[in-house]
Amino acid sequence: MGREAAPVPSSTIRPAGREVELWNDDLLTQLRQKHAIPDDFINGGWSYDNMQSGGGKGGTLMAFLWGKYIVKEMSKGDHKCLLAVAHSYVKHLCDADSMICTVLLHYKDVESGRLFFVMRNEVGNGPFKALYDKKGCADDKILEFNGKPRKAMHKRCWYLHLWCGKCRWSHERHAYHAGKKDAYQLQVRMPEHQRVRLVQQLSYDAEWMMNEGLMDYSLLVALKADTPTIDSKCAYQAFDINGNKLYLGLSIIDFLQQWGCAKRCAKAIKVLECNKATVPPGIYGRRFQRHLEKCFTIHEPTALEVIGKELS
Repeated sequence: MGREAAPVPSSTIRPAGREVELWNDDLLTQLRQKHAIPDDFINGGWSYDNMQSGGGKGGTLMAFLWGKYIVKEMSKGDHKCLLAVAHSYVKHLCDADSMICTVLLHYKDVESGRLFFVMRNEVGNGPFKALYDKKGCADDKILEFNGKPRKAMHKRCWYLHLWCGKCRWSHERHAYHAGKKDAYQLQVRMPEHQRVRLVQQLSYDAEWMMNEGLMDYSLLVALKADTPTIDSKCAYQAFDINGNKLYLGLSIIDFLQQWGCAKRCAKAIKVLECNKATVPPGIYGRRFQRHLEKCFTIHEPTALEVIGKELS
């Protein structure tokens, strides 16, 4: 784990025009420079008042800026984790190709005292043909399908009617449950040389996250019919069942979860759940890598595709 750095004020970086204190900006500036992003990239054009729930279990507030960046409020746990891994994280992203989302800023808004980080939006804005959140376990889910968001309907212990058989489920709960099964069984076909690169990135990232004691992260899988609007480091080509080309965007998100006492307690509480997300980092990382290697398969051109290519 890296050392904790003291926050420092900035005269040039003012997200939404407000004063901030920065953590580890001597490190994160390397990532901004790598992508040719100026220091004042989010100084204007948005407001904290327009932040919205990101849709996760915690309802974290987020701002999606111009299809390029995401501003996300941080919990104290995420903040401490990013402080701890900052040195190792920046080195990891600079040393080789990675699918882990690129953090560009880590700061405190002085006026409110709230903590935030800013990351690149590696998959861009929708609408998507499909958008999946994959952990490689029972928590896989569809976030959007054919341009329509899929509403989360969690089966919480206090929703007693959801435990009394599927006949008591709403249409939204049935759709959400079916989407989770489809997401877990997802198969994406892609060119062989791109799959080789993807598997290498996956192995590189999983090894780093296991070494840092991280777990509960997800791979965001975005399928679109059009080309990406940003220069994504993880833009791939994919094919639907008819052989039509798709744009595939990938990004590992929510990686700031360390294994500790709280996670051990959650594991004990969920003892009856099968294939759960709350498992130690080594188990989580190996399962994550193994499952996603099976998810992405080599595209074998159909006879019609071969004929069309020869005629052209």
